[in-house]
Amino acid sequence: MSLLGFKRFLVPMITRGEPWWKLGTNRALRKNPIQKGDILHFYTGLRTKSCEYLGVTLCSCQYKFMMHLSQKKPRISHYGHQNLPPYWNDYCRSKPNPYRWPRRMLAELAITDGFNSTEEMWEWFRKAHGERDQFFQRIEWKIPPIPLNRELSTAQQKILLLQLNGLMRPLDVDLFMKHLRHEIKTKSPSFEDWFEKDTLDPYIRRGNQ
Repeated sequence: MSLLGFKRFLVPMITRGEPWWKLGTNRALRKNPIQKGDILHFYTGLRTKSCEYLGVTLCSCQYKFMMHLSQKKPRISHYGHQNLPPYWNDYCRSKPNPYRWPRRMLAELAITDGFNSTEEMWEWFRKAHGERDQFFQRIEWKIPPIPLNRELSTAQQKILLLQLNGLMRPLDVDLFMKHLRHEIKTKSPSFEDWFEKDTLDPYIRRGNQ
């Protein structure tokens, strides 16, 4: 089980996409890193009396990088293309130094992680982790956390998440939708809209291809 705790001010971004969706996080590299396909359990106030369960989702992508926080102008580098996010592969290979992230990548990483700028990101990470070079892991997901009933088994949770991500074909779409509505104990506003507008259909159709 992979637990991820988030600051309370990030909850609207994670659950409702306000002011934009946060679909990834940067964490100090664990002894046992999170892998693609792992179930992610989201909380705010983790290990405190005010702990709140946000829901679960599926890790869609992960890669490792080094954040050089000891330098006057911090930078990020990766080691080997196996640790590079798939959508940046061709872009980085065309650069003179393919292992050093260009400003465009840094800016996108900062925004998708919930910061307004790279400067704000550097300031936060230096304050949280100190001014030293350190390995981090980028963890990404495609759909916001769903507050599934926690009495469901890990296997049941994973089946539902795989279907939502379009990675598994439901045996019966109508039955799947009925079962999903029943299993979600508490729905966030964004998912209520999804059900009303039937915007889950594209995910299901993709799984049928």
